[in-house]
Amino acid sequence: MGIYFYEGGILFNSGDIAFHEDCCCGDLLENCSFCSSGVAPKQLEATIAGVTNNTCTGCAAFNGTHVLDNVFQGGTWCQWCKLLAQVSCPSAHGLAIVASVFYDVPLDEYWLAARLTITTNPTSDCGSTYHSSLYRKSYGGSKPDCAVFSDEVLAYYAYTGQPPGCNIPSTITISTI
Repeated sequence: MGIYFYEGGILFNSGDIAFHEDCCCGDLLENCSFCSSGVAPKQLEATIAGVTNNTCTGCAAFNGTHVLDNVFQGGTWCQWCKLLAQVSCPSAHGLAIVASVFYDVPLDEYWLAARLTITTNPTSDCGSTYHSSLYRKSYGGSKPDCAVFSDEVLAYYAYTGQPPGCNIPSTITISTI
């Protein structure tokens, strides 16, 4: 059994040296300066339960375990997204799950955040938002170890845009695949 290296450096799993690539991390990407190791996984897993219809129909598509693909790294955050089924809402037509790791300068905190989004463009855009329910978990002044998120529970924080079209749960869970 040897020590697992990634891009010339020793890879750690929860503070311990990773002795095999299968012990954690899946496929890693470079250049996520918001993660303690400087790398982030290509995919995250979001587990959601308890979403029901309110003014929109089709909200149950949020329920289940979803694989989110990395869509952006650098700038102000690292981000993962999955577009889901279409939904019937006034002025909105799709659902998306978006997760991000970022640094909040005014609060001097690192965050893992997620949003359950009702989008205006259901086929190609994780960013166009009619409504988003926001969830988050703070890591204080320390960067999170993105390579080994394990059942990270994010609490509901707030919503943006129009009032929620779906009844939403109080928490969601994020893990590294």
